[in-house]
This record gives sequence, structure tokens and C-alpha cells, in this order.
Amino acid sequence: MNKCTLVLTSVTYAYKAAGILAAEGMRAYPVKSPDVEKVRGCGYGVEVYGDRETALKILAQSGINVLGAVDERRRG
Repeated sequence: MNKCTLVLTSVTYAYKAAGILAAEGMRAYPVKSPDVEKVRGCGYGVEVYGDRETALKILAQSGINVLGAVDERRRG
């Protein structure tokens, strides 16, 4: 199963995004992560298990702005 971390603007949006994705049947958890801090200073995002593009589409349709993504396979 694919795993990625989506970078969001705040902890509030991380929790909202996790709830939206969970309601759509995706495993998603809000996280504070060094991977997120590399993209944006606040360090909050949502860890998603599943298809990244599907998650991005769901969040876009829900009005959640995603700043970036860090794929598991790209990590060190």
C-alpha cells in the first residue's frame, strides 16, 4: 500500500483533511513531521495510506488546499 504525507497550512486543516479522507474510506492520520517541515515550517500534515492522487482530488473537492506531498518511497 502506498503511503504519503500531504502538507497542509495548519493543524486544523490536518485534522479536517484526515476526517474527510476517513469518511471516503481512506486511512489518514494528522501528523507533525520533519518531512512536512521540509516543505513548510509549521510541520503539520496528514499521512495517507492509499492513492495520493485520489486523496488530492477528494481534498480539492472539499476545499482543502494541499501545499505539497512527500512520498514514502522518496524518504531516506
